[in-house]
Amino acid sequence: MIKKQLQKRKIKHKTIIMERSEISQKREKELQEMDRVAKMLIRRDFVLNETREKREKELEVLQKRTKELEELREALTNMLEDVEEARRKIAAEENKTRAVFISLTDGLIVFDEDKKVTLVNPRAEEILGLKERQLQGRKIKENPQFPVLSKFSQLIDRPAKWTGQKYDLNLKEPTGQFFEVTVTSVIQGKEIIGLMAILHDVSREKQIARTKTEFISIAAHQLRTPLSATKWILKMLLDGDFGPLTSKQSEFATKGYEINERMIDLVNDLLDVARIEEGKFGIEFTQQNFNEFLRETVDSFQQQADMKKIELKCNIPDVPLIAQFDSLKLQMAIANLIKNAIDYTPVRGRVRITSSIEGNAVKVAIKDTGVGIPQQQQKRIFSKFFRGDNAIRMQTEGTGLGLYLARNIVESHGGKIWFESKEGEGTAFYFTIPIKKL
Repeated sequence: MIKKQLQKRKIKHKTIIMERSEISQKREKELQEMDRVAKMLIRRDFVLNETREKREKELEVLQKRTKELEELREALTNMLEDVEEARRKIAAEENKTRAVFISLTDGLIVFDEDKKVTLVNPRAEEILGLKERQLQGRKIKENPQFPVLSKFSQLIDRPAKWTGQKYDLNLKEPTGQFFEVTVTSVIQGKEIIGLMAILHDVSREKQIARTKTEFISIAAHQLRTPLSATKWILKMLLDGDFGPLTSKQSEFATKGYEINERMIDLVNDLLDVARIEEGKFGIEFTQQNFNEFLRETVDSFQQQADMKKIELKCNIPDVPLIAQFDSLKLQMAIANLIKNAIDYTPVRGRVRITSSIEGNAVKVAIKDTGVGIPQQQQKRIFSKFFRGDNAIRMQTEGTGLGLYLARNIVESHGGKIWFESKEGEGTAFYFTIPIKKL
């Protein structure tokens, strides 16, 4: 009986141990599961934290980009407003320029770098008798059906550096209308991008100049006869043909003769100017020894130089230089240059004349140590009747025609004339004459 009870207890005890073992295993499994879940939650929390931080950083970047884009949008808006304002201003300036272009009383033609017409204002259309559409995009010479363009075409096609050069053109011969055409380069930066031609009507000025020339010519011709008569009467008086003169009478007669001679020279100069302007100042080329001709012309001024104690020297090659030129006209030009050099050089000064061959031309230089030409007046030195202020102070006599005649004579020979001068130090005139050999 007791044994049975012990067995039952033993069995019960085993059962309890087994149940406890199962409970223990179950709890251990639950703990393991809980540990696994806890670890998983920790990992997920870590990932979530990492993701949140990443998202926060991305959000910060996005907010920064959004702000930058907003600032950029604002800047672009301001820029567009500035561009629009600039466009309005440019349009307004273009309208003003166009209005000026259209309203110009002078004709204006603009060419591109290929010398094709790009713009023609209404006044130019009126002058040429053509419309802009007939010229635009074409070269002037591509319009042979319009004879009025032939002279203009020759001018534009000249090989030259266009820096405001002026030319007189008679574009409308039947009506006698003359136009001064100024052609200048259109420069952008340092690059020439085209040409611009301005046509200024000088018909009235030409008519006035012709009237003045005709008046001067008539007056000079009318003065010639009485001046010639006065000259011979005074010459006869001085030669004693009407009896001996007292010293006082001789002095006054001599002064009268010299004044009459200056008047004759003035009349001759005026007639030469009139012939030049009328196109009647003919040049007659003959074959001569230029060096000998130049030396003789210089020698003729030796006495005048000696009277002022001026050292007059020439350096002219002894070798004959046979060429073609008008000795009478060229002597007049050279005489004017040498006379000016002597007249406007103080006592004991120096005048040098040299000649040399340069290419196919002879170059003559006439240098003095005179009063020089004021810088501000040098552009006018070859104009009619012009004399420098210092020249007038030094010598009241003079017509202001000598250099005008000299330039025209030299250019009529196909040569060039120019000068270098510094006030108070002297002047050097140069000219070239092409050597035209037979």
